[in-house]
Amino acid sequence: MDVNETPQGFAEPPGENKTLKGFDGADEILETFRCCVCLELLYKPVVLVCGHVSCFWCVHTAMRGDRESHCPICRNSFIHFPSVCELFHFLLLKAYPVVYKRRESQTQEEEIRTGVFSPEISDCLASKIVNNCDTAHNDVSTACEEHHLKSHGDSSDVLVVDNSLKGNGLAEEIGKHVSVSDGLCMLCKKLLVLPVVLNCGHVYCRSCLAVPVDGSLNCPDCQTLHPGKFPKVCLELDHLLELLFPKEYSTRKEEIQVQLDPPPEVQSLCTSSNGSQCGESQPKDYDFASLKEHGLDVNVGVGCDSCGMYPIIGKWYRCKDCTEKIGFDLCESCYSTRSKLPGRFNQQHTSDHKLMLVQPERLRGILWRLEIENGAIVPVPSDDGHEEESEDIDPAV
Repeated sequence: MDVNETPQGFAEPPGENKTLKGFDGADEILETFRCCVCLELLYKPVVLVCGHVSCFWCVHTAMRGDRESHCPICRNSFIHFPSVCELFHFLLLKAYPVVYKRRESQTQEEEIRTGVFSPEISDCLASKIVNNCDTAHNDVSTACEEHHLKSHGDSSDVLVVDNSLKGNGLAEEIGKHVSVSDGLCMLCKKLLVLPVVLNCGHVYCRSCLAVPVDGSLNCPDCQTLHPGKFPKVCLELDHLLELLFPKEYSTRKEEIQVQLDPPPEVQSLCTSSNGSQCGESQPKDYDFASLKEHGLDVNVGVGCDSCGMYPIIGKWYRCKDCTEKIGFDLCESCYSTRSKLPGRFNQQHTSDHKLMLVQPERLRGILWRLEIENGAIVPVPSDDGHEEESEDIDPAV
């Protein structure tokens, strides 16, 4: 993925605080599920290693292409663009079908305009979740959508449109359409509690994941390496599960508190929306300044379509045969391991495609062409790196 081909306009800067209302008109609970960047309902949620979550495009457009990026809430540094958390995606789709589908339509229109697309979510997982919706739910969704269009037009301020629904409110209504089976840990097969989301997008209970002696963490499901630090709990997803299944959640939390020794550290959780208790003394995964001394290449504006490293540090491979506007690129590690993960931007890369080693400029050359203006780093135009097809380079799978 090349930053020069990144679509613009997906993440608007935060403006006037919008009101997001649920079935009972309550604003406070739904604030949790609003993206901190675009201030809309989370769409194709991406969970950072610090545990905070934003929309797919909001994260990507906010990332730096020349150095590490920072979480917009806690300022924790990261350089890997995570995959969409599909479990969270479908929970939100089932909880708020009208608004979520509207967000999908709006995003697709912008993607068609720019020619760059977010990943398609697995049809088999979508079918599994959608098929769990009964006919009554579908009827309610249709009726709500019609009511919404009549009452509010295209406004995105109202999250779930039928505010005439009373009773116990949002949790009770959503609970009719979502089952515990929609929020299970992939390891223990029980309701997720204190969920952590890996770079690949798969979700596990914090207590179910163990860090090997060598410190490397591989996803138990897809076996891909989770880069960097151990992920922190995603409180937005945790809050949603507790909201939807209070009894089951309480029981599960008691179970894991007994299992954990010691229990999860409080400082590993971001406990406030303004990030007042997170991001303190966070170690950096990469010291970009020291890379110059070691002569390592930093491929400015280029990201790996497998692990999400952005920018790619070290050797950079580009597919000759992918025709998508954003291209298809791999870092050396993902190229060497023949990663089978799909492209970050829905590219149609196959095992028959050939990859080329791109010879970029050295970091020292890049740094020398940077000017500091009022504390901001402004890249000065320079010659691009050139590509060469190396011998004995097999196409990555």
